[in-house]
Amino acid sequence: MEMSTDLKTGLAKKIEARRYLNLSQRGLENLIRNGDLELRKVGTETRITWHSIYVYLGEIESGEQ
Repeated sequence: MEMSTDLKTGLAKKIEARRYLNLSQRGLENLIRNGDLELRKVGTETRITWHSIYVYLGEIESGEQ
């Protein structure tokens, strides 16, 4: 599967991820707890990789970066 050029890269704030995935805070936390989304710490904040969001949605394969 080819990665679309309009996909974001880097890290998303939790609110960005929630909006993109159309989830409640609890729904997002469940995905994080289940290990479906990859986290990174930025200072004291937790961010979610856009790559893991796209993999979860099936928009890209997990081996692509």
